[in-house]
Amino acid sequence: MNERGTGLAALQRARPGDARLRRARALLARWQAVPEGAARLSGLNLLWPARLAGQPVLLKLARADDDEAGAGAFLAALRGDGAVRILRRQGPATLMERLAPVGPSLAAMVADGRADAATRILAAAARRVIARRILLPTLLPWEGRAGTLTDHLSAGRVPPELRPAFARAAALSAEIAAGPRGDWTGLHGDLHHGNLIRDRVRGWLLIDPKGLLGPPGYEIANILGNPFPLPPTRARIDRQADVLAEAASLPRKEVLRWTWVHAAYGTVWSLTDADRPHWQAVMEIADDLRGRGD
Repeated sequence: MNERGTGLAALQRARPGDARLRRARALLARWQAVPEGAARLSGLNLLWPARLAGQPVLLKLARADDDEAGAGAFLAALRGDGAVRILRRQGPATLMERLAPVGPSLAAMVADGRADAATRILAAAARRVIARRILLPTLLPWEGRAGTLTDHLSAGRVPPELRPAFARAAALSAEIAAGPRGDWTGLHGDLHHGNLIRDRVRGWLLIDPKGLLGPPGYEIANILGNPFPLPPTRARIDRQADVLAEAASLPRKEVLRWTWVHAAYGTVWSLTDADRPHWQAVMEIADDLRGRGD
């Protein structure tokens, strides 16, 4: 975790009366960490920079019912291997090293015409996580942490014009979930250009995992739809599907299948906000490329 990667400086300040702010202050005191600056809110998470024995650290306090509540356990299991180090942990609260980012971010690399290199770096991170074979009781199911696609369809949360495509994606998702699970493993679950940061000392490091249990292929599912909010184009997704398939040692059709299914989830999760057109476009492009027989 790092201030640049989370946009800490631009986040909303935590209100003095926020119960999590009081809990965060108590945790920092218990862990003998000294607050440095103001606590901020990032989505459902409270972030507070601090120092522990002079070392820059960051407290992240997730809401207990948030899908990142188990992220600390997943990062702790990685033991700093290609990921931010966890120094203290209690429930949804984690105290981690505060990284010192250097060089262009992966999103900046894409903007600079180096999308192939960024995709290969992400694929390498995915392979590294999968190779660890992390299995924890806190891992959430990849297909249902916020309701399955079938759940969303049944509840009428999908607009009529999207229902045919969603029905196909839901059927595939359910088929995968009901299939063999011998190779299922712990996954970062939200691997994209903003969640891999290059540290000055330790190189590319993972931050902000979901901590999911699922098929290894799902680990690359969020790459082609990013970096957000760069508008998805057929040409870019087509090209990066080739690059990702080679770098991840997966068939191109499997890469596009996972991209399509994940984009369906992304569309459902963003049905009420401005992100929906982005994920709907990714879903349509990936589905069309899959249907092309590539």
